[in-house]
Amino acid sequence: SGLISSYLRSQPLDKRNLFIQRYFYLLSMDDLSTQSGMSVSNVKVTLMRMRNSLREYLEKEGYRL
Repeated sequence: SGLISSYLRSQPLDKRNLFIQRYFYLLSMDDLSTQSGMSVSNVKVTLMRMRNSLREYLEKEGYRL
């Protein structure tokens, strides 16, 4: 959990909020889109890129996923 927190702190605030609201508060893509002012497609792409980036970060820190 410490590495995930460290990763999220390194992200811009808007991306960090999307990630937290989706994966910790379980908001729908539609709700995230409305709150952020982004299209649903853009929210999906942003979260996918963040997941990929998080995977790379964790692997760099020694975790195999």
